[in-house]
Amino acid sequence: MHPNEVIKALDYLIKGQKSSGMTYNLMGNNSYPNLRGVMTWSINWDKSTDSGTSSYEFVNAFTAYFNL
Repeated sequence: MHPNEVIKALDYLIKGQKSSGMTYNLMGNNSYPNLRGVMTWSINWDKSTDSGTSSYEFVNAFTAYFNL
């Protein structure tokens, strides 16, 4: 799943901002502003690049949400 899709889901869960095309609804239409984490797994998200440096895609995509 592309990080942008996860960010859309986080915006809905945390802020209650539903994006177009979403077919699900939060229970009781409540948001969760105190949500403090997300767990995903992909061997490629923070793998080393060909040059030996890390791309840190996961960290770069989600720092704004959880580095408070």
